[in-house]
Amino acid sequence: EDGGTIARRTAVVGVAAVPTSTSEMLYTVLDDILPIERKIINVYSVCIGFTPPRCLSSTGEYMVNLVLTDRSLNDARAAAGKDDPEDPPYLTMIVFAAKSELLPTVARAGDVVRAHRVEVNFHDGEMQLIGKKNRGCSFVTVGRRKEWDPREGEGEKIDANMMLDPAEWDMSVTAKKSYTTLDVERCREMWHWGQRRLAGRQTVNPKHAIPLSSLSEAFDGASKGPVQTVNGDVTVLVSAIIPLGPSAGKNKPYGYLRVWDGTGSSQSDELPPELRESQLAKVALENGDPSLEALRAVQKGFKNSVNGQLDEPPISLCGRVVNVAIHEKEHWGLVHTGSNSPNDVGQNVRREPVVVGSWIRLKNITYEKINQTKCLHVIDTSSFIALPATTFEVNSLLNKHDGRVLKKDIYNPTSAPVAIKDPIDEYITSGENGKLLSCLAQVMGEPAPASMYVRICFERLHPACDPESPNTLRRLCVGIANKNDPKRTFRFGFLVADFSAELIMVVPDEVVSQLFPPRGNRNDGVNIEEGGARAPEMAERDYLAKQGKIGTNLECVSATDVFTNPSARDNFAEKLKGLMVEGTNHTCHIRSALIDNEKYYFLKSFN
Repeated sequence: EDGGTIARRTAVVGVAAVPTSTSEMLYTVLDDILPIERKIINVYSVCIGFTPPRCLSSTGEYMVNLVLTDRSLNDARAAAGKDDPEDPPYLTMIVFAAKSELLPTVARAGDVVRAHRVEVNFHDGEMQLIGKKNRGCSFVTVGRRKEWDPREGEGEKIDANMMLDPAEWDMSVTAKKSYTTLDVERCREMWHWGQRRLAGRQTVNPKHAIPLSSLSEAFDGASKGPVQTVNGDVTVLVSAIIPLGPSAGKNKPYGYLRVWDGTGSSQSDELPPELRESQLAKVALENGDPSLEALRAVQKGFKNSVNGQLDEPPISLCGRVVNVAIHEKEHWGLVHTGSNSPNDVGQNVRREPVVVGSWIRLKNITYEKINQTKCLHVIDTSSFIALPATTFEVNSLLNKHDGRVLKKDIYNPTSAPVAIKDPIDEYITSGENGKLLSCLAQVMGEPAPASMYVRICFERLHPACDPESPNTLRRLCVGIANKNDPKRTFRFGFLVADFSAELIMVVPDEVVSQLFPPRGNRNDGVNIEEGGARAPEMAERDYLAKQGKIGTNLECVSATDVFTNPSARDNFAEKLKGLMVEGTNHTCHIRSALIDNEKYYFLKSFN
């Protein structure tokens, strides 16, 4: 019989209840484990790290390594006055099994692990737990699909008949018998504790944290050689996932990740040679690099932050993007299935995969330069785990990125702005020929994509800048990573309002010239939006040249001039103040677009 059955109770999440014993199973908290070698115990714990399973060539067995913690370990440290944030308490558990599906299946840090019949062992003087196939050990892992919210309470109180809702919770089971309501209560409480623990305190020693910015130093000096082992923890956001097709050939990775952490110079590393002509790579990067999904993840982190530095979420991202090559099938299985076993079936199929916009932690990886391309490599001894977006180290990275934005650091020029050019060509128009004026409430209520004409006032800039302090306007001018190239482009929006509502309206770069037309050209009788000689994507300067009107007195507003020239910046500030005069309304054509299930609003034209 399975030792995990506490009593005959309600079946949970499709796991059949089988009558076994009327006595409750005894579980040992991690701090109470006695240092008695080969003692068999049962434990409940929270997983904070693991290495995916691998097959041992010497025995043919599969092995997985889990890093566990619980409340008792943390409380004991605090009570002893040895609560060191740079040395979080944990216990290692190593499990061996004849088949990979018999191993505990962890999807992300914070999952709860129930282990039966594991053995206390010692290695190099350190206590650890061992799960062996001949001991009949069994495992249950549980995690919630919905991200934890820092504003949540202690968790739901449940009565004796409630179960884990399979629409909200995932379970992976190797036990053959029931998982009872008492297990449900224990799992819920421990999962909530684990989420608070991951969010509230460091989960790794900060001395071992490796920012992507430090990787640029790995090849300084010939003595370091072409391959460097990154001895530490790399916490990053997945910006793109690019699989290699079957034609990639032998000795190639299963695929690549493009990752970001907000550190380093604002540039994206070049793609590896085998991806430069890849259609899959082009599709993966068509929404920016860092991608729109990465930007959305950062903006979501802003909404959930309780101590952020910014008043508004960033509209683009600073920092470096790096390649990560995945060489092992088990690691690539995490990307595709969200499971640490790519062949899992039935109850062991876990929730959503590591997708674009997921936070992950890498450990014991290498950094190598091949054909002048730098790349991180995840190999067989590497650790790879998905992280909740509320993890302490994730929040720390986002706060540091906030600081870069506050200091007016340049955005990565390839980063997806909110104003990304969506692929929609046709928009539903309100009123005959789009000339019927609507209100912002209608714009917000109409399903996207849609476009309407509105009369609105421009209340303030986004990101926040003050035209009374012209130097702050440099934040609206995005540069490229090459500091020797002075070229800039505009990237900004306005908070706009009318009698019915207010919203953030992004101003695409190609529409900026309509807001600030060339001097002497505002009333030249040419409709910018409908003038047939001018395609919508043509620059204002090209249009004027074609009309024979280009001249020193008809120069367009230039982001490069605004960024570099104090006089141009002052003139730009005056133009902005003219737009934002209190009580002044402007007729604008606004379009909406649904991007990543979020509605955004763009200025289509301005009269």
